[in-house]
Amino acid sequence: MSLTAPEPGDAVVYPDSDGLPMADNEWQERAILVLKTGFRHLLADRADVHVAGDLLWYPVEGHHEICAEPDVFVIEGVDKERLRSYRPWIHGGRVTLAVEVLSHNNTPVEMLDKLAFYERHGVEEYVFFDPATGALRAWTREGDRLVQRLIPDTWTSPRYGVTIGTDGAELVVFGPDGRRWLNLEDEIARADAETARADAAEADAAVLRAEIERLRGR
Repeated sequence: MSLTAPEPGDAVVYPDSDGLPMADNEWQERAILVLKTGFRHLLADRADVHVAGDLLWYPVEGHHEICAEPDVFVIEGVDKERLRSYRPWIHGGRVTLAVEVLSHNNTPVEMLDKLAFYERHGVEEYVFFDPATGALRAWTREGDRLVQRLIPDTWTSPRYGVTIGTDGAELVVFGPDGRRWLNLEDEIARADAETARADAAEADAAVLRAEIERLRGR
């Protein structure tokens, strides 16, 4: 486990990692990467928004034992410089969205503790997804509480306009523009397909131009 050195005059050491892997399986990893990459792309033009994942968050100065490590979270009021851990009394900002993608190691008690932590420390929107069951849950803040919202098919973030749904064990996410967020491999495949279509269209145009020139030369 790596450690963050204490600030001058501060005897508290804040670990940078809990020593655990980002994900326990590929379904969990896929969902986390889709969300983290998607939110980073969506908020790329916001210099004051930091999208993090697999990063420890210490909300209370002097208490390293009070911490969480959301799978994906959005911090408004913090720039995009890399963080070793998030400590608001140093970095400023606030967490507006937290997402948990469950693994088989997560227990119901643990998830209730996470909900209580996010409620206590000001998170505005909280989402969790269980790849094993396809369960999707979402909460939004009303005053001091996080209130669970009914999800008939999908849930749309009031703050960011991102729509989240499920397809069996897969999380399905659409940006505010209606475009589906994909993982890196799928994005590369989509870019390759779009390039191939553009190349084919250019080839067709070249053939058409040649035929027009041929007819003009008659």
